[in-house]
Amino acid sequence: MNCVSAAFALLIFGLSGMAAAEPRAPRFHLLTPALHGRLAQRHRRLAANIEAVAHYRRASGLVGGSAFLISGPDENGIALALTNHHVALYDKSTVRGDRLLFHPAGAQRGIAAKIVECLATDAALDYALLAVQLPKALRKLAPTRLSTSGDYRVQRVYNASFPQIWSGERQRRKRGQPSRVALTGSNRAAFARGLRARKHIPKTIQTGRVNTELWIDPLITLRIAVESGSSGSPVFAKRNDRAIAMLSAGGATDLAFAIPLALVLDDIAAQTKQLGDPKAVEMVQRLLDGLP
Repeated sequence: MNCVSAAFALLIFGLSGMAAAEPRAPRFHLLTPALHGRLAQRHRRLAANIEAVAHYRRASGLVGGSAFLISGPDENGIALALTNHHVALYDKSTVRGDRLLFHPAGAQRGIAAKIVECLATDAALDYALLAVQLPKALRKLAPTRLSTSGDYRVQRVYNASFPQIWSGERQRRKRGQPSRVALTGSNRAAFARGLRARKHIPKTIQTGRVNTELWIDPLITLRIAVESGSSGSPVFAKRNDRAIAMLSAGGATDLAFAIPLALVLDDIAAQTKQLGDPKAVEMVQRLLDGLP
């Protein structure tokens, strides 16, 4: 395959009923237009999940992270999104001026959505529930479907995020170390541009599995490629394409740690009654009522 590595295709699509070979080390897959188009043809729900993931851009210009849509917009274009507390509110008390940058249909140039307010947050659970003003160009994006089943121990997973991989890649190249990016014939040009760029942060897809050999309640331990900027991105179960968790920490090794969405949603439900805006209460309650 010229734009999807064999290991990636086997894991996502289960081609020919074969079992996917476990890669030696988890790798990042650059979301080029060619790769997005191929995914959209073969697996629409996966492609929609990837489109719902955004780059969190701080008004200060400091390093951000990732976020993802969890509800569609209301009549005024207000939607709900999730990210980490440490992404949205680290060293500050407001999200004013921050934005989410979406790349629909694999677009290389992002479309910004203004973050209106933080509706609920908890530092211990490391989440922030955001109200986001979607422009008309983004109002047809499908939100991610959430899981509250708590069945995390046997899951093969995938993730989409905005990791800051290029500085690390440049260092690895200088040291003669292998790249953590899965290179194919169709993404080598994008890889070369990324190495030259100083500010470009790519959207990537990763595949992995829940690490049942290391269990640290209440976190989900994963074997998946992560880097600074992956925080706040969703972890999807391969078997049903539902988001089961949100990445919170990792990067020094191939291990990552994620917050189960079941815990996050329970806390959101407890905080909903404290919201002063009736419209916000209605939107959050509609989200909670629609959970499986």
